[in-house]
Amino acid sequence: MNEGFDAQTSGESLSSISDSLRRIERKLEDFAVNQISIHPLPIDSHEIFAKLTPSEVFMYALQQGDIDLAAQAFNRLFPQINENEDVATLLTYCAHVASRSELASKIIEENILNTDMLNDADIKWALAFQSLILFWTSHDLAKEKLPKAIEIENLLLQNVNEVEDKARIKQAMGNLYYNLDMHEESYQYCEEVILLSPEDVSYWYNLAFLCIQEDINKLDRAEEAINKMIEIGTDDEDHLKLAIKIYKTKNRNNDVDKLLMHLRRINPYKATLVESELI
Repeated sequence: MNEGFDAQTSGESLSSISDSLRRIERKLEDFAVNQISIHPLPIDSHEIFAKLTPSEVFMYALQQGDIDLAAQAFNRLFPQINENEDVATLLTYCAHVASRSELASKIIEENILNTDMLNDADIKWALAFQSLILFWTSHDLAKEKLPKAIEIENLLLQNVNEVEDKARIKQAMGNLYYNLDMHEESYQYCEEVILLSPEDVSYWYNLAFLCIQEDINKLDRAEEAINKMIEIGTDDEDHLKLAIKIYKTKNRNNDVDKLLMHLRRINPYKATLVESELI
């Protein structure tokens, strides 16, 4: 703090930073904000900020899937970007870290209803909306922000063209309703998301998870969703755990044994825990 938060001089321009960031975006665009499966390396934040500029830390953090570190870097970068009045670049950064940064979430919220900005195809609006929803749900703001979320959803769906972006926007709304214990609304969104993006394994998992909630209780549909999830293929431990639970309920013991064997290869400790829960 005594040294201030100005970026170290490294010769980069905001234009070059933005270009580099967008290259990273293309690599990460298949990951939802809360679904990054990369395990970040242990990092001493004081050391990394001493050795890299905030823009370099930001890009490194995204590559490692460390959104908290990226948020720290963003907070240091903000004065520099804001001073240059480069709103598009600012929103590009915010889209990735709004889930962890109050500053970034406020910037997204203030600009996401600006129709002029929505015409900028370089800004990942679906990702920004996902990040914003995650910030609201993790800070107990879901009920307060629901009307604004509906307004944003309607506007974004009119302006984004990619089907996958539409799926992400609807999934974010489904998450918001789930946070509010409005499971029926969340379930309806899950079904809509599946129609838009039927090859995304995580969406089938989300649907199955909603279907086994007591107030939804659609076990047959949950089984169908799990069948599709397994058909597409997944090594995610939570996915496999849910599949085992549902197959056990449906008395599909051979499939339970196959999935337990698969889980043992991935994580024998988790498999032991899951198996004990079946007894």
